[in-house]
Amino acid sequence: MRRFILTISLLLPLSFFTLRSQNLPDRIVTLDPLGDTTVQSDGFTLLPGARLYGEFARYGNGVGATHRWNAKMGGYSEFARWDSSWSISIVGTMEVLVDSTNDIEFNPRAIFWEEGLMIATSAPWSSDESIQFGYTHRCKHDIDNVERITSTDKLPQRTLIYSGPFLRILHRPVKLIDGPLDIYAGASLRFDYFVHTLDTRWGVSDAEEELSLEDLVGETTATLRLEGRFSNGWLGLHGSGSYMLSLLSPENDRTYLEAKSPFAEFGLDFYNPRGAAFTIFTRGEWQRDAGILSTPTPASLLLFGIRASSFRGMW
Repeated sequence: MRRFILTISLLLPLSFFTLRSQNLPDRIVTLDPLGDTTVQSDGFTLLPGARLYGEFARYGNGVGATHRWNAKMGGYSEFARWDSSWSISIVGTMEVLVDSTNDIEFNPRAIFWEEGLMIATSAPWSSDESIQFGYTHRCKHDIDNVERITSTDKLPQRTLIYSGPFLRILHRPVKLIDGPLDIYAGASLRFDYFVHTLDTRWGVSDAEEELSLEDLVGETTATLRLEGRFSNGWLGLHGSGSYMLSLLSPENDRTYLEAKSPFAEFGLDFYNPRGAAFTIFTRGEWQRDAGILSTPTPASLLLFGIRASSFRGMW
């Protein structure tokens, strides 16, 4: 376990030399149904529970025409569990990006949608680790671009789909250091293979079509989370980040890898070990293609926000 976390810890600093990655709606929270020990059973259980999270944030450096606010909701509904060693869940995440191009400077601009089926099993080599696999459908659609049409006399529209099977190996946070501030560490390694990709645009020239999401073949994402929990049992700190390798295959048949860092986050956590958690956070995100404008446009973003979530079953 320590080697697993150490390897990911070494990868993350390297990623900051090559920032920007693909926007995955579930990039912030790791869903871990078998990590919720409050619904453990010795036999078969139907619909044992559901765990949710939601966050709202403002971009500190966002461009008003594309990024001003961010709202996200997600979680899972566990359909069935066997002996607390196997689990089947329906998972989903919704992310809404809001710009400032209307009279109240709050204009829902685009939605990233994610839904899928996830099967999880306990790793045979460690009770703290889990293996997850399944299929995830992801898509992006414009919501309200009327203001953009009236101001530019153009129809800026783009639809994205990037879906496929995934495999994830995770080690849920465990205590590494015992003291007034207990230190916990967790990590995960995820592999995505995209079998269905679509990048449809309206009102762009052929030259602007060169970079396309349809070139995306697969991704490998390593995530690390460090937590500090005070002895009072309700207050803590956390830092998390990830490192991504994207496999791209352009039309000229030249396949290559790009190493990127999707996000880095620091937060103050208030939590009830048997209930929910409330987090105040700041997060940096680096996206190869924000997916908002008709033409692929990179974005380096800084967010300040709040998040409410279940304490168990996700981290």
